[in-house]
Amino acid sequence: LELSTAGVPAGSFTHRHSHTGFFTEEELTAISSLIKVVASRDTWLTLERYLPYPKYQLDYKYVGERLAPETHGKWPDLAWLISFPHSGGTFTNLVMEKVTRQTVATNYAIEVGELYYEIPNPDFSSEGPYRRSPRPFPEQYVLTESHCAYCLFCNPKQKIEFGEFVQECSHTKKFEGTSAVGQIAHGNYDPKAVKKIVHLVRNPYNVLVGTFQFEHQKANNRPDTSFEYSYSPMGYRQWCYELDSKFSAVEAFPSRAIADLTEDIPCFGILFQMVQWHNNAVRLSKELGIPSLNVYYEDYLFDMEGNLNKMTNFLQLPRSENVDAMAFIEDPDQYTKMNYNNIYFTLKERNAVARFIAATADPDVYDMIRRYFPDDTM
Repeated sequence: LELSTAGVPAGSFTHRHSHTGFFTEEELTAISSLIKVVASRDTWLTLERYLPYPKYQLDYKYVGERLAPETHGKWPDLAWLISFPHSGGTFTNLVMEKVTRQTVATNYAIEVGELYYEIPNPDFSSEGPYRRSPRPFPEQYVLTESHCAYCLFCNPKQKIEFGEFVQECSHTKKFEGTSAVGQIAHGNYDPKAVKKIVHLVRNPYNVLVGTFQFEHQKANNRPDTSFEYSYSPMGYRQWCYELDSKFSAVEAFPSRAIADLTEDIPCFGILFQMVQWHNNAVRLSKELGIPSLNVYYEDYLFDMEGNLNKMTNFLQLPRSENVDAMAFIEDPDQYTKMNYNNIYFTLKERNAVARFIAATADPDVYDMIRRYFPDDTM
């Protein structure tokens, strides 16, 4: 097929520089920058081929700062998304960004990478937190990921005090300098800037196994030849035995009954750290006097839309109707992971976990977690 117009060579409409003469370089820079600010990642990857000017994209971070405020927006109030490690915090933050088409935030600019240096208005304050993308800001609250204070592999007799927990909730990390390499700078912003809390909860059995699987993957990526545990229930048990052998349950827990339960709990040290974390997390909203919403990680599989609507309503966020949130669940093993209770733990061990949590958790925390204890436990 050949199309031609009088005075115009056939095929010239496909010329990659057909816009030459219609826009100044300053206008092309602004167009490229504006698209990169408002487009989703997939949209930008589709359109960037039509903006093949490296220097325009390098200029983006400077031009972006001069765009109209309604384009890149101003920081709203903060809403913490707090989660114990391996409970789905990063997944929740990114899904919320996709379904609302608005930016979220994080205490950890080191996870944003080089993109941090291209985002306009990236810092809430000189001490953080940090914007995760150049999408527009929400009007009311920006969801801000934080893990607060935790210590996965610490001796259970070393308790995390509530004051330390609060301080770590506002603890930030970013790279010093102008690139995502080198030394890490630490900061703390005022927790009073936070007006709401989303408290993420995950099945405690899955948190334990997920921690092992993360460490296994991390060792394989290094690679670490000292990590000699198979990716299996047996490997998990061996790994837990090595960890738990470093602690004395009798010294850690004043109640001999609680100490005795730990004999039937693989990785009881991590389990205690999780319970302690949730005790502090529930206390957080009470002490700060701000509303809190409990969100359960497993509900993404069983009621994705209900889970998202609960959060968007709480945070007064819009919901994009043309985004299929279930498409973000890329792990084919997700449904298997719902059954880690039975795959990795015996009935006796499940009972011990349930009784341990009942004995060490504050009443509100136990009520929050007890949904994960099947009828045959306790």
